[in-house]
Amino acid sequence: MTQTHKDFDFSALSAAERIRLAKDLLDSVLADTVSPPLPQWQIDEIRQRAAAIDSGEVTCIPWDDVRRRLQPSS
Repeated sequence: MTQTHKDFDFSALSAAERIRLAKDLLDSVLADTVSPPLPQWQIDEIRQRAAAIDSGEVTCIPWDDVRRRLQPSS
């Protein structure tokens, strides 16, 4: 017989324990999935962008700066 989530009593778990359980469950599902290989054009694009960054042709903006610019002004 297949059990469902209704067969388990989660009420005894704290919120933190339920969150941890959900994370562990999601991690177990993701571990079973296999990502398809990238197409060659994506690999080429990644290599081209990495080379542009490495050569100094392109500079990166720190994430904190990007986030600050995207947040609405208060």
